[in-house]
Amino acid sequence: MLDLAPHNPYGLRLSSPVLAAAGCFGYGVEYARSVDMRAIGAIVTRSTSLQGRRGRPLVLETPAGLLLAGTWPNPGLAHVLDRYAPTWAGWSTPVILSIIGANADEYGAIAAALEGAEGIAGIELNLAAHAEQSARIVAAARKATQLPLLAKLPHSPDTVALGQAAADAGADALVLFAPFGGSAANPRTGELRLWRHLQVVELVENPATEISIEDARRSNPAAQVGDAIADKLPPFDLGRIAAQSAKQVIVQKVREAERDRQYEEYKDRIGDIVNGVVKRVEYGNVIVDLGRGEAIIRRDEMIPREMFRPGDRVRAYVYDVRREQRGQGIRQVLTVGIEGHTKINRRDFGMNYGTAMPGGGFDIGSEVTINLYLEALKPAPKTAGQ
Repeated sequence: MLDLAPHNPYGLRLSSPVLAAAGCFGYGVEYARSVDMRAIGAIVTRSTSLQGRRGRPLVLETPAGLLLAGTWPNPGLAHVLDRYAPTWAGWSTPVILSIIGANADEYGAIAAALEGAEGIAGIELNLAAHAEQSARIVAAARKATQLPLLAKLPHSPDTVALGQAAADAGADALVLFAPFGGSAANPRTGELRLWRHLQVVELVENPATEISIEDARRSNPAAQVGDAIADKLPPFDLGRIAAQSAKQVIVQKVREAERDRQYEEYKDRIGDIVNGVVKRVEYGNVIVDLGRGEAIIRRDEMIPREMFRPGDRVRAYVYDVRREQRGQGIRQVLTVGIEGHTKINRRDFGMNYGTAMPGGGFDIGSEVTINLYLEALKPAPKTAGQ
């Protein structure tokens, strides 16, 4: 049994962690005959306001599903309590009523009307995009009722601050998130249609996400504070140059992600022995293909007169991993001549050349296994007379 509000006197115990989200399940009664309610942890109803709203919904069908926009109608709080609440009271599945209001006072009035109402197990509050305003909404509802409060956060850069403000004001749980934005593209013609959702507010603080009630009623006379208005954006003119620029940006981002992945994979492998294949030689430096990245053996780290050709296999010691402007660089020391490198203290190079002949003797062309144990290189102590 899961309890979403363990510190609330009412509690909100669920038999399943699966909840029907607000708006997707109506008021529950629409699906009572086709869905086993006992299999659902709780039902979150369609958002309901103090007074009924006619709404102006927009549904756009796409190959990936439905895009929803506009304002959705609801019959108002009194109608919901009179028609649906008695049915909810007979269900074992808890019902959480999602509410929406024009301001904190209206949220408080709705919460006060729900205190003691039959069939209501909790309240979902649709919060604003500002922490201070959201805190006032939660505080007003908490003052009016002891029912569990679920604070529904909008998707915002300040999500953490919004959640903290709601919790401090008395919310029992957080709901993430309000619906995300979407776009519809014609797969045949490439035509792209975009909308932005503007929240109707009394005072506009962010014109990119909010619209005043006066401006909203010019396109929808029934708009109320708290509604979401779908504002269609003009089409983008993606010509040849713009499309090429977008392609370059995408390719660059993919390359940066690949370099970051390589760095994370090899940054903790300093001191390891790796195998690779010589890919090319540039100005005496050997570029080695490690399979999931590239490394470089610097010319000054190689044995004098040692030659490598593309396709040669090498076994080397990783002694540095660093980010480079043009890619991921890993400097290595070649196995041959490794005794001369001061970075190695003790390393077991198991170089398999086969097995020794019985009896301890070796013939020309026989294969042996050699293990090299390399001690730290340091000056030998001087004796008297040296």
